[in-house]
Amino acid sequence: MTSIRIRLAEQRARLFFEAAVKAKKEGGSGPEAPRDFGSGH
Repeated sequence: MTSIRIRLAEQRARLFFEAAVKAKKEGGSGPEAPRDFGSGH
């Protein structure tokens, strides 16, 4: 189960990073940072 959470977190981080780089290149504002809703806290 932990490996699935790690993969999903990595996927969200990668999408965030790609969107942030794209926004920076286009001069727009960056996306909000991804939140971890699966931590149980």
